[in-house]
Amino acid sequence: MKKIDLRNYDLIIFDMDGTLYFQRPLQIHMAFLLLTNMLRHPLDGFFVIRTLRVFRHCRGQMKGLAVSDSYRYSLTQAAQQLHRSESEINTIIQKWMFTIPLQIINKYQDHNLIRNIKLLQAQNKKIAIYSDYPAEQKSRAIGLSDIPCHDAADPLIDCMKPNPKGIRHIMQLYDICDPKKVLMVGDRKSPDGMAAKAADTDYLILPKSFLCRNYWG
Repeated sequence: MKKIDLRNYDLIIFDMDGTLYFQRPLQIHMAFLLLTNMLRHPLDGFFVIRTLRVFRHCRGQMKGLAVSDSYRYSLTQAAQQLHRSESEINTIIQKWMFTIPLQIINKYQDHNLIRNIKLLQAQNKKIAIYSDYPAEQKSRAIGLSDIPCHDAADPLIDCMKPNPKGIRHIMQLYDICDPKKVLMVGDRKSPDGMAAKAADTDYLILPKSFLCRNYWG
């Protein structure tokens, strides 16, 4: 992982999923909870897993839509395919994709990275979180509630990475004109690195394993 000098940057933007917490261990934990639920309640548990798979597939087919509309349309499509009400499907999605992960996400936060971020805050460095998905509740759960969060569903962004619009919008909010004064920190070359490259900012891609992360000092 390349070394960087943070003194070169006026604004540092952090991705959320896979960056501020380790995503794979969280996914494994969620898979265990889903399996346990299915063993305890076979019919309902199987339907929960099927619902999640159908919803994710529907959402993957909605990439051409505005981000603000994708959840609603995906919910409608999933409900039609599963022959259930949108309210019932939404209850499952909210519980298993949002509520339960928030209850365990702190177990998988990157403590070293978060400590580094708090040190940067103490040095009055401008910090922002930018995710394709809502990040504010996740930010609170891992102890970064005082950092501004931005996501693709913001009407002023309304697109997902690697579109650079989100990075440029955040730059405007912080009154930064020179993209070379901005660093994007993420866990994937696509979309995080590609979004930064399209916005002409620098970027740092962190390894997915905590064993390989050494950051910048």
